[in-house]
Amino acid sequence: MTDKPLSKETLEESLNQITGNLLKIARNMTWNNIADNCLFILSEYGGASGASARKLANDKKEPKTLVELMPDLLELYDKVYAFDFFIYKSSKNQTIIEIEYTSKWPDIAQSMTPSLHAKVSIPFYATEVYTSETKRKFDINWQQNNWRHKWNMFWARLRFKVFILNRQIRNRK
Repeated sequence: MTDKPLSKETLEESLNQITGNLLKIARNMTWNNIADNCLFILSEYGGASGASARKLANDKKEPKTLVELMPDLLELYDKVYAFDFFIYKSSKNQTIIEIEYTSKWPDIAQSMTPSLHAKVSIPFYATEVYTSETKRKFDINWQQNNWRHKWNMFWARLRFKVFILNRQIRNRK
């Protein structure tokens, strides 16, 4: 990010920078070819709603360019505590980025400017293999519940069951 404070005037520039940062982080952590051609979807933080409900809602949304989304973002600017950027879906030709916003709570100072965060969601089976030493990469589209994700989930569950069985056998001795 730049040294400029975030304001309505610098919002678009800051969003372009955070998008570039997100793409850089994702390319470093995943094996996918992530396109620079980005479209965006906007969603409010749902907290308790599950991943499948979030996916269903996002699949119904029409992705827009950042320029098309700017009026909505400027309107939300004063009501938002944070903007979180996630890669929702990526292919060789197009990357869809979800901008998830968290509304300000009444007890939080209303004069605070929103913060920007670039985040890459890591599947639980990849947390054990993606460490600073190994750098084993994963599929950025795992949240789309594709066949590779299902296969990795199967093996992760199997490894966990074997781990539990081995622990129970050791405790019996």
